[in-house]
Amino acid sequence: MQIEYITFKTKNNKQLGVKKKVETQVRALTKLGVKTILKEYDFVSRVKRLLPFQTSSIDWNSIKLDEHTEGVYIRYLLSDFKFLNFLKRLKSERKIKIVVEIPTWPYDKEKMFPLLRLRDIIYRKYICQYIDYVTYIGDGELDWDVPSIKIINGIDFSQIQINEYIGVKDEINMIAVANLADWHGYDRMLNGLGKYYENGGERKIHFYIVGDGQVVKDYEKIIQRYNLQEKVTLCGTLFGDELDKVYRQCNIAVECLGIHRKKIFLSSSLKSREYAAKGLPMITSTSIDVFNENEYPYIFKCKEDETDIDICQIIEFFDTVYNNKQDKNIIREIREYAEKVCDISQTMKPIVEYFKK
Repeated sequence: MQIEYITFKTKNNKQLGVKKKVETQVRALTKLGVKTILKEYDFVSRVKRLLPFQTSSIDWNSIKLDEHTEGVYIRYLLSDFKFLNFLKRLKSERKIKIVVEIPTWPYDKEKMFPLLRLRDIIYRKYICQYIDYVTYIGDGELDWDVPSIKIINGIDFSQIQINEYIGVKDEINMIAVANLADWHGYDRMLNGLGKYYENGGERKIHFYIVGDGQVVKDYEKIIQRYNLQEKVTLCGTLFGDELDKVYRQCNIAVECLGIHRKKIFLSSSLKSREYAAKGLPMITSTSIDVFNENEYPYIFKCKEDETDIDICQIIEFFDTVYNNKQDKNIIREIREYAEKVCDISQTMKPIVEYFKK
């Protein structure tokens, strides 16, 4: 069976995560027996998107399917008149399965132009007449009038090298990797570190922050305020071997500490999977969909608010994880568990089963 995966072209570093995820999904679908052709399209200009009866995203009229295509998998952007007509055309031209993936649910509180939001609210109830199936990632139940299934984000474990820690055993070396934004909440960790050392803390702790964004200026101010220059490294954006070099210096990862600022209270981030694939314990403020912090011993869930991170609690968690255990055994145990629940070959199975039936 052949399907086409329809999405938008990524053009900047902020969208690299989306591009990586899509390419991983395409490889997994093909490997699992559904030949998948990736079709990427440019966004129309911002001005055109805001005109009446225009598309809110890509030029749907320009999309032509291969004659052998039996299904489409569409990464949902926004609904509009043009998208509705595109779906109508597909259904009128041939017998075809149409599956739409909503990458973030619910999304109504995401930042967007009011006109685009209104357009989406109006038209999404009509597109359900032409969609066969919806997959969605997020919290709660989907309230669209169409068959749907909640899926989870997965990654290709074969593409991620397991971590080999080269640092000192009892030192706490934390890493956070992100396209840095306010909602990552790393200011909470920096303030917590600052107050820990201000109050006489002696444990050797280092925090490596990998990535760029406007909040770096705020981080620099906190670092300067508490004289954390020897305790925090702002690495900038790193990839490949350069990123792996930093990972090898680290033995614990920091997931989002401020995603509640976006009114999101259940994380399905790809980064949490990547940390687990590396074999790293995690610190998070928000529950992660595939890791139950009450049962899974390698996650520490701190307060989901604006308080500074309690470094003494981090030290206690770290020592509980690593005391009387070999680092290599911990790394292997974390990775093996994560691979069972969030490898892309597992998370894409419901979609493969739908297309094949």
